[in-house]
Amino acid sequence: MPVIRHKRGAPVLLFDRLIPRGQAGDHRLRTARMGWREVYDRKQLEASIAEQLGWLLNTRVPVSYAEMDARTRSGTRTTIDYGLPDLTVYRVDDDSRTARLARHIAETIAIYEPRLGNPQVRLRPRADRSDVLVAEIAGDLILGSVTVPVTFAFPMQFEGPRDGH
Repeated sequence: MPVIRHKRGAPVLLFDRLIPRGQAGDHRLRTARMGWREVYDRKQLEASIAEQLGWLLNTRVPVSYAEMDARTRSGTRTTIDYGLPDLTVYRVDDDSRTARLARHIAETIAIYEPRLGNPQVRLRPRADRSDVLVAEIAGDLILGSVTVPVTFAFPMQFEGPRDGH
């Protein structure tokens, strides 16, 4: 009879397996090498997801918000659609546009960072800067057989025209 073993972590991303981590001057995540079966512990998984979310939220897609929204609804987003559309179409002082942006960010995270289950995004203004919103991203990590709630926060700067679509 086969023995069932439960992983005590989450699978390591392919790039983290291929890129040497933890070398002198390298502040990125260091993982324990276990061949193709290596796993992140909770702290490592959170660090990896935070790094990926930072890249995702700071990448701009060269198509309009309307086109991106249509692709999201139809389920046809691909790697060419990685990231967010131009943020200048969102006014930081318009609640309906802020809510639309939060929904769009959550949908984008669900597509491109599946290790964060049930992503929810809340945008709030940063106290000291009117052109900066902080994206508070909450979701669930699946760590082996355990689900752990987590929250990440990322500042998002809005530059350019404030009278977008």
